[in-house]
Amino acid sequence: MKIEEFESYYFATEPFKKIRDKHFPKIKEILDSNEFFNNQNLSEDEVDAKRFHMEEKLYKYISSCKRIRRDFYNAYGVITIDSLCELVMQSILADEVLKKDLHIDIYLDAQSVICTYEDCPMNIWHYYNQQHSLAEYSRVYSRWYDNFEDLSEDDIFGLEFEKEKNK
Repeated sequence: MKIEEFESYYFATEPFKKIRDKHFPKIKEILDSNEFFNNQNLSEDEVDAKRFHMEEKLYKYISSCKRIRRDFYNAYGVITIDSLCELVMQSILADEVLKKDLHIDIYLDAQSVICTYEDCPMNIWHYYNQQHSLAEYSRVYSRWYDNFEDLSEDDIFGLEFEKEKNK
């Protein structure tokens, strides 16, 4: 994905813009945005471990407060914890690339902490091949790819289950 496309893909709707403005500065402090790049000397396993550790911190932030969970729920809908953290990490990296005017492919450049080494993530595949936005992907396809219907509540992040529990 070209840098010019990041803005329209990751931050096209108001809920995504709200998260970017309201939560990304704090998340970048927690995750130390300097850790997002310059990973080219790490092995694939080391990058995966680093990303996992960052996504754990991200999940703790998102789940720390119902108001914060609601902001993320309004943007991404109910998706699995892993998928949510992956999409938010992509969004944060896209924001960093835009703000710092970096010219790297966050999906394939070895210095990126979300580098996949082989191919772009499934949500980006949908963008390239079917022109589906991040909002469409997170609300429809992530549920399908994550076998949403077969998961326990513990594997799923969102407020729908809080409503279910309160019935």
